[in-house]
Amino acid sequence: SANPAALRSPAHTTADGKVVAYSTANSQKESPLAKFFISGGVTIFFETFAFGHFLEILKIAKQTSSDSYPTIIKRFTGSKGLAGTLDGFFPWGFTQCLVKGSVFGLGQATAKSMLTPPPFGMSDSAAMVLSGGVGGWVQGIIMSPLLLLKTRVMT
Repeated sequence: SANPAALRSPAHTTADGKVVAYSTANSQKESPLAKFFISGGVTIFFETFAFGHFLEILKIAKQTSSDSYPTIIKRFTGSKGLAGTLDGFFPWGFTQCLVKGSVFGLGQATAKSMLTPPPFGMSDSAAMVLSGGVGGWVQGIIMSPLLLLKTRVMT
């Protein structure tokens, strides 16, 4: 029969053949507050420089227009060039991505800190997967009304 501790603490084999168990007791605790700020900052960076905001406004423009995607893109970039892709980023896009990343990070870190100690005592990998789902759930609850507001303001 399977060892319950082995299910809770997965192991790996090192290059010299030793079996080493991962331990949640030795893993560093994440600060939910630090994760809140870090996740918010990272999200702002990627929404701005990886065209997340642009894809969002492109989607909204397409939902409210029968124009083709190339026509909508020309409208955004026609007079301002690439900078036109950031139209509307301040304040709504900035606020949206700050909240989106921050609440996900806070929800994920809080859930992970609750799942790893007893009575749950999950492995780091299981706690990470489940806490990621909790973070996404928290993000959905907070972001749904904000996305609706943003869409209504932009249309």
